Amino acid sequence: MSLYETVRNVAVSPSLIADRQDPAAFATCVRMARAALNWSQHDLARQLGMTQRSVHRIEQGHCEPRRVTVLAIENLLRSAGVSFEHDATGGVTMSVVAVAVTTHAEAAGAAERSGEH
Repeated sequence: MSLYETVRNVAVSPSLIADRQDPAAFATCVRMARAALNWSQHDLARQLGMTQRSVHRIEQGHCEPRRVTVLAIENLLRSAGVSFEHDATGGVTMSVVAVAVTTHAEAAGAAERSGEH
């Protein structure tokens, strides 16, 4: 089942959805989260079932992503321990759960050590 299929019934939270109106703000949030998680664009794209080019276009603010794409990104980031809060001045605060910060290579290495493939 793709991530797009799993987000159909996800409740809409105000975090990234609010930035969907402004592609540049949404792009900044996605880039910040990806950097905090130490994920490449390819890592994020693979987990979303998208191409790296699509992630790049979103992160550059060159497109206004569909609602289902925003929900998929938000759901993935939330499951990785990333959350966003908007303040009264229009700023955004990002929080990351420390244990969620792993690279794809570290995750693959852990899977190999535990015998998972």
